[in-house]
Amino acid sequence: PRGSMGICRSHGRFQFCSLVLLEFFSGFAWAVQRPQGFFVVLLEQHGFSGTSLGVLSALCLLTPTLTGPGVGWLADHLAPARRHRLFAAVAVLKSTLQMAAWPALGFAPNAGSYWWIFTFMCLQAACSTGGMLTEITLRFVGKEAYGKVRLWGGIGFAFGSFFTGLLAHALGSYGVIFAESMFIGVALACTVFCLAHASHNEQLLTASSAGIDLTVEAPSSAPPSSNDLPNGSAGETTRPSSRELRRFLLTPRVMIILVTVIAMGFCEGIMQTYTYVRLRHLPHGTSTVMGLSAVCMIISEVPFFYYAEPIVKRFGILPILSFALFCAALRQAWISAIWDAAWVLPGELLHGITFSIANAAVTLSVHDMVPPQLEATMQSIIGSCWVGVGQGSASWLGGLVLHRYGDQRLFQCSALLALLAALGPFSVAICDKRPRG
Repeated sequence: PRGSMGICRSHGRFQFCSLVLLEFFSGFAWAVQRPQGFFVVLLEQHGFSGTSLGVLSALCLLTPTLTGPGVGWLADHLAPARRHRLFAAVAVLKSTLQMAAWPALGFAPNAGSYWWIFTFMCLQAACSTGGMLTEITLRFVGKEAYGKVRLWGGIGFAFGSFFTGLLAHALGSYGVIFAESMFIGVALACTVFCLAHASHNEQLLTASSAGIDLTVEAPSSAPPSSNDLPNGSAGETTRPSSRELRRFLLTPRVMIILVTVIAMGFCEGIMQTYTYVRLRHLPHGTSTVMGLSAVCMIISEVPFFYYAEPIVKRFGILPILSFALFCAALRQAWISAIWDAAWVLPGELLHGITFSIANAAVTLSVHDMVPPQLEATMQSIIGSCWVGVGQGSASWLGGLVLHRYGDQRLFQCSALLALLAALGPFSVAICDKRPRG
């Protein structure tokens, strides 16, 4: 038994390392696969207008609103091993579809190239894995350690952004994102297969250890409870139903959270899509500064993700979201006021509040409220509201404002909207604390 327990602990460490790599590669993938940042700058270099960029980015971000919950719903109906295979297949397909859009840049910016890029990038965006990734992480490590694993996604995003910025500067082209995307898709698939293999081995070793113990103790005919199963190996759960999902979504508190998440996504969408465009029009707006801005963002993410669980428990979700919206307003106002691209770096340190702790608060709060059989579906819906509806509408409306009034006025207007949106969750939090009767 001692040897078996030692091997089990070894497999547990391997699982944790696999989860860290999975989050890291997912963060790297977001840096090169998102229809924002380097991708927008690349298309702008090839002569596409601000309006066309906004429409393309918006529709690419809105597409997961339809497909993300569907992928999550499918994952909830599959056994854990099949969820891992589904995740790997979707990750590789996403990278392949982005790679297929690369040749169109050769004859940009005519209409044919635009529709080629539009088609393949929308199909790429439809391959959504965010909800499955959150469900896999929570299933293996639980809410207490979720932030400690999730922070590696931010580190992967920072490394991917900085590495891509250096590579683009050295090669003189942002087209490197397509080759990086293909590499990272294969890396994600390999990592999730390693995780699934380690999980399967741990289940066999745990069952073997339990069999040895049963020869010493009195045998029991009762089936093992779900609490006796190892992480990531939960038994059969109740199949999710559409009626149960609809009833949960119509809960007043859940509706308030979803509306606030859309507002958070809108602010994040403006910053993620058009910050690099603003920097490119300022002195020292090089790809290296753009990569460093992502590094500053992730430096601020680490402490908030690491201490996410106690912070959320101490303050609650609505006060955190209200404060995050206020900081988003401050961050966007700063971006609109800077006169040199290098001065964006101090403002990016607010990203830990505007994204990290807000994202962790929503994820952990929904995890506590949602029925277990709807975990992947609900996390996918949260991601769709944040990235799809929020960031998608920000890209579309932001492109219109950018084309008509310029990047400085765009960030000023978005800062004002964020400040007004912060009053919503703040008011509800105050009402919740008011004594009844």
